[in-house]
Amino acid sequence: MTQPRRPGRPRSEEADTAVLQSTLELLAEHGVHGFGMETVAQKAGVAKTTVYRRWPNKNELVLDALVHLKGAPEPPSEGSVRGDLLQIVTRMRDQPRADTGARIIRHIMAEQECCPELVVQFRDRIVRPRRELCHDVLRRGIAEGVIRAEVDVELATDLVCSSLLVCHMSRARAYSDIELAFFVDTVLTGIAPTPPATN
Repeated sequence: MTQPRRPGRPRSEEADTAVLQSTLELLAEHGVHGFGMETVAQKAGVAKTTVYRRWPNKNELVLDALVHLKGAPEPPSEGSVRGDLLQIVTRMRDQPRADTGARIIRHIMAEQECCPELVVQFRDRIVRPRRELCHDVLRRGIAEGVIRAEVDVELATDLVCSSLLVCHMSRARAYSDIELAFFVDTVLTGIAPTPPATN
C-alpha cells in the first residue's frame, strides 16, 4: 500500500547534504559563532527557507552536521578485549575528514561557556554513544576476568580515548598503528588483575 505524501514540497537529499557540508566547512573555519544560517544557505546554494524549514535553529543544524560527519557508531568486531579496543581507537583515527572534525571540536570546546546547551547536546548525541562502545568492551573484559572487577569503566575509557584527543590538539600527524597499540596495551596492563602474591 502506497503511503500518502505529506503536504508541502518534498525534501531534497542533495540540498540537505549541501547544507550539512557547508555547515561543517564554516564550523571548521570560523567556529560556532562565526557564521549564521543565512551564510550556510548562501554557501550551500539554497534558499534560506530551505535551511529554516529543516533546521529551526543553528544548534540543531550544527548537531546534525556533526552526526553527518561522524556517522553512526559501529560496534567493534574483533572479538577480544584488546582487539576491540584497538579497533575503536583505530576507527577514531581513520574516520573520514578527521582533521575537519578535530578543528570543529576545538572550536566547540573553546566556546562552551557561550553555548553550554550545544556542548551538552554534542556530548549526549555524538560523544556518549561512542564512549558506550568502549564501556561495553571494558565490562566484557571484567566479566572475562582480564580486567579487575573494581575498575571504573568511565575512567578507563578516558585513558583509552584521551591519546586521540591529545593527538588532535597537539601533533602534526596521526598516531601509527604501533603507537595506538602501545596506548591500548599500556591501559590494559594497568587495569589487569593483580597477580597473587608469592611467598
